[in-house]
Amino acid sequence: MRETGGRFQKKRKLYMAMAVVICVCAGFGYSWSVLQNPIVSVYGWADSNVALAYTLVVFCSTMAPLLFGSILRKLSTRMCVMLGAVFSASG
Repeated sequence: MRETGGRFQKKRKLYMAMAVVICVCAGFGYSWSVLQNPIVSVYGWADSNVALAYTLVVFCSTMAPLLFGSILRKLSTRMCVMLGAVFSASG
């Protein structure tokens, strides 16, 4: 459903903040090469374990739409966003 101009104007700062958060979250996967060395040095994890974790994250994030797309089409947009937030926060 498309919002009218007045409703959009009232919420435009909220929409901008949400867009920034989404962009930051989307960019996290691309910044992994920068984060990998600090994770290894701070926690003492092996490089192979950190690489495996990254591989699993990328695999799950790319396969999720294929596996769950038909289920998500039956839910509302609000429910899909809420489920995404819950899964991201629990991860």
